[in-house]
Amino acid sequence: MGDSKKRKASPEDESKEPCFAHLDTFPPDQRDWLQLTADVNLEANTGVKVPVHASQLVQWSRVLGGCITAVVSPAQLKDYKLRLPVDIPDAVLTDMLRPLYASLAADELGKLVDTRSDRTFEVLRAAHKYDFNRLLESMEKLAVSSVSANCSSSSAAYRAQALEAIQWVAIAQELDLKLLTAKCEEVS
Repeated sequence: MGDSKKRKASPEDESKEPCFAHLDTFPPDQRDWLQLTADVNLEANTGVKVPVHASQLVQWSRVLGGCITAVVSPAQLKDYKLRLPVDIPDAVLTDMLRPLYASLAADELGKLVDTRSDRTFEVLRAAHKYDFNRLLESMEKLAVSSVSANCSSSSAAYRAQALEAIQWVAIAQELDLKLLTAKCEEVS
């Protein structure tokens, strides 16, 4: 990550909303991360969907210094914030994480249906911590798309995958975290 020292916020910086448009003022090894934070923050504030690619998630995770799904409490958030290359208020950082968690959860849920990913519960738990409503929306869309694509198929396996996606949504909507945990452990 290069220089790990945090950039001190100037009085001028503190007097306005954080802005990451001036990427050329940062070292090259920080620009990708800053562009991702700008994209994710845009989505959090405006609802405009910003694609989050695997390479960006890898970069984000590397800058944070660990697996992003480990950030599940205010204390841990503060610990990770100390490792960031720039100063970002806790509230802003949390806002930026929300859509990222939702995207991760949707991706991991899709992998679960296909490959029984053992990371799914960890991601679902993190997403639940920050923005459960967005997670539900992502899960519902996944279930609908699974039904549309698979229920007309002659393959029983595809139909079973679609039904399983719906089952996950039903469990989450009921906020039955014990059942959700048990199901995750069952398939991990």
